Amino acid sequence: WNIITTTSSNFVLTLATETGVLAAAVFIILTLKAFTFSKDLPDQKVSKAVSLSLITAFILQFIFPGNMSLFVLTVILLATAVPKIKKRIITLPSNPLPYLFPAVVLILIAIQMKAYLADIYFRKAISAINNQKANEAFNFNQQALNLNPDSDKYFSFSSNLNLAMAQNLSSDQKATESARQIQMLTQQAVADAKRATELNRLNPQNWGNLASIYQALIGSVEGTEQLALDA
Repeated sequence: WNIITTTSSNFVLTLATETGVLAAAVFIILTLKAFTFSKDLPDQKVSKAVSLSLITAFILQFIFPGNMSLFVLTVILLATAVPKIKKRIITLPSNPLPYLFPAVVLILIAIQMKAYLADIYFRKAISAINNQKANEAFNFNQQALNLNPDSDKYFSFSSNLNLAMAQNLSSDQKATESARQIQMLTQQAVADAKRATELNRLNPQNWGNLASIYQALIGSVEGTEQLALDA
């Protein structure tokens, strides 16, 4: 993602692209509401500081690309700045139903934790690649794939990693039995790139990645010119 743009120039445009125009409109309405919240807050330094921070947080998201830390901060400030209204709470009678919702929430958290753990391994794989430790990166990415085999970004990363390892072997004159390993790594690179497009056909980066894999094989594998153009 240091080379290919993954977000728009600001958070609002990213929101409109990925979630829809309606979501972006709601965000704009919230921004306008933030200015009105400041009028309803008590005339205290703390309240005014919270209001000013909230307005600043909204404005920054119209200027800079999406940032999860800033977004979470905006939600916290929004909850702090919104006028509090007292409402009567009706308690439900004692029955098993109130325990059903927490149970469902815990199950969903457990499922999400598996995906979160996969992202941790994926991040370790990226760090290993940055430190030129291809074998560690390969192992970490495999762990991520085992935990979340439905992520197209893991397969896309794996395809590039396998291709890079194959290219390193082909340039190593001292490597033994390198021809067989190169063939296996190359086939795996193509298979992973294809799998990424199958998991998310609407992501143009997956198709661009598949094309680049085929392009790297032009001259060594017959027919890859046309396959690259098709991708």
